[in-house]
Amino acid sequence: MLRMPFVLSVVFAFAFSGISRADTLPLFNNVPAQYTPGTPFTFQITLPTMLSDGSAFNGLSNYQVGLVFDAAVNSPALSVSAAPPASGYVFATTSGFTQGSSGGPGQNEVSLQFSDSIAPNIVTVGPGNNILADITVSTGSSLTGPITVSFTSNTNVTYFNEGIDVTPPAVTIDQGSAPPPSVPTPAGWVTLAIGSCILAVRKRIWG
Repeated sequence: MLRMPFVLSVVFAFAFSGISRADTLPLFNNVPAQYTPGTPFTFQITLPTMLSDGSAFNGLSNYQVGLVFDAAVNSPALSVSAAPPASGYVFATTSGFTQGSSGGPGQNEVSLQFSDSIAPNIVTVGPGNNILADITVSTGSSLTGPITVSFTSNTNVTYFNEGIDVTPPAVTIDQGSAPPPSVPTPAGWVTLAIGSCILAVRKRIWG
């Protein structure tokens, strides 16, 4: 009679052994090392492999993510947005996805928030379906200096079978070289010369 409770306790201990496991959530993915002023760039926010391993216990139901983009100058020429990916999204539908950006909290910062929920339902996040959002960063040609991106304290992912979440460290994207100004091609120089001659002739005729 004592064997059955013991066996059940072992089964439950094994099944829920992952509860004490800690993950880093969410994750930066494909963040470029450099950006070019005036040229937009993208990266992704994803869930870790440990959560997207097809485990029947992970039970993802909702998430909210906050990001702060810290520039080296005040009132930076910088805008950010989030969108669910074309494929690989964590949920079967994107109808609940919301996002918004704003200036601040600092004079040199821009904030971005995005979230989605299927609660009270849950979903098992399988391999290849661990993307929360595609992030697009648009930089003005006048922007200078590095951009540091970090998660805010209200970032939260609700799921089962996990323990204490560790917020990943901030990432820094350095400023790359701006593209050189375009130089007219030989054909362009010819067109410019002809145009100048026409203007000179008109000026002489019409005084």
